[in-house]
Amino acid sequence: MIFKSKQILTATLIVALGAAVAVNWYYTNTPEHSGEEITTQAVSGNLGDSLYVGGTTAAPDDKNKSTTESNSDSSDEYFAKAKLKRQQSHDEIIDSIEDIIDSDNIDSDTKKTVTLLLSDFQSDIKAETDTENLIGAKVKG
Repeated sequence: MIFKSKQILTATLIVALGAAVAVNWYYTNTPEHSGEEITTQAVSGNLGDSLYVGGTTAAPDDKNKSTTESNSDSSDEYFAKAKLKRQQSHDEIIDSIEDIIDSDNIDSDTKKTVTLLLSDFQSDIKAETDTENLIGAKVKG
């Protein structure tokens, strides 16, 4: 019996498809599909518990506190810390610039330049604060 080229091509494609299915089955064979018992390491907490980004689950005593409230509390705390850190950084920069302006070792041109830099920095801080206030009003309102 003589095989034609179409029959050889068809047989080759069937063998390749079979190999692809076998490889897919091998790499996607998880314990839940293979009948093996799932270990307790794979599942933590109770089925249906919320899982937060940090990997913690909602505790049963947190049932009265909604998820948005707990996320809101942690995000408020984060933003408060970030705002405090930014404010301290701004204060340090302003103090450094004022120390440069008050020093006797610089000439008047440098003093003018540093004074302009200070006013630019202060206007940037004002624009940053205004933007924060707008975003905060948009989020809360």
